[in-house]
Amino acid sequence: MKTFKFDPQTQEWKSYSKIEEFNQVPSSFLSIDKLTREFGLKIGTFNVLFDLVPFFLQSILRAKERHIHTIELLKRENFDIIILNEVTGRFLNLIENDEFFKSEYYFSDIMERDGDVKSELTVNKSIGKRMGNLVLSKFAPDFTEMEGINKSRAFIYSSFTPVDGNGRRIEEERIGIVATHTSAFTHNDQVRKQELTRLVNSELLKNVKNVVVLGDLNLHEEHEDRTIEAINCRDLWTETRSNGLFRGYTFDSLNNSLIQMLFLNFEKRRMRLDRIITTIYSALTISVLKPH
Repeated sequence: MKTFKFDPQTQEWKSYSKIEEFNQVPSSFLSIDKLTREFGLKIGTFNVLFDLVPFFLQSILRAKERHIHTIELLKRENFDIIILNEVTGRFLNLIENDEFFKSEYYFSDIMERDGDVKSELTVNKSIGKRMGNLVLSKFAPDFTEMEGINKSRAFIYSSFTPVDGNGRRIEEERIGIVATHTSAFTHNDQVRKQELTRLVNSELLKNVKNVVVLGDLNLHEEHEDRTIEAINCRDLWTETRSNGLFRGYTFDSLNNSLIQMLFLNFEKRRMRLDRIITTIYSALTISVLKPH
C-alpha cells in the first residue's frame, strides 16, 4: 500500500511503499522529544459521516455545508495524526485540493488520476466508490498497510518510528496507529469483539509495544467496554476522565438534532461509538493517561 505526499515544487503527488524509498528531511519524522513531551503528540479520530444517501435524506444531511464545517474544525484542531471514518471520494477530493492538508499531511490514499481526469476510485482502493478509513499524518510513516478484517471497510495500519536528535531511528519506541471502523448495529457485539481481537493480534503489530487503535469502534452497549479489557487495551477517555461527569457521547440523540430528524425522534440512545484505545503495554500510557 502506498503513502502519498504532495510536492509543492513539482505540484504532483509523490508516493512510496516503504520509508526507505523516500528521501525526507529530518523534520518529516517523529522526533523522540515530540513523543515524550507531555501532551506533545496530538492524535484524533472523526467520523465525517457518509454522504452517499438517497435524495430524500440529502436535505437533512446537508453534506456540502457539513463538509465545510468539518474541514474548518480539522484545521483548527491541527492534529499531528488524524483518523477519518466514512470518507467518500467527494470528501477526499475536498481535502486533497485544500492547501492546508496538501502542505501539512501525508495521505494513506488519494483519488486516481489519468492526466487531469479524476476517477471515482482511489489509488489504494481503501475508499473506492463507497466509503472507507483515511489516515492523515504530519510525520512520514514507515509504511501503511490495509487489512480486510471488516467485510465492508478495511482497517488501515500505519507505523511510525521516532528518531533522536541525531536522526537515529529508535525501533523500540515504534508506534502502530490503526484506523478502525468495526461492524455496526447492536446485535453485532460479538462480531465487533472478533474484529478487534483479530486487529490487535495482527502480524502487522507484532513486536510493536505502542499501539493506538482509534476510530468508530461502534461499541453500542456499556457492557462492550469489557471487550476493550479482553483485548488488553485501555480506553483513553475513561482513563483520563475518571470522574465520569461527562460521558463523551459521540452519538447523542438527546443533543444532536440530526439524529432526531433521521430517526423521526424514535431514537433515544446515547452512545460513545468513537474511541481511542491503547494496548496496556504501551509506554504512551505513562505520559498520556493523566486526568485533566
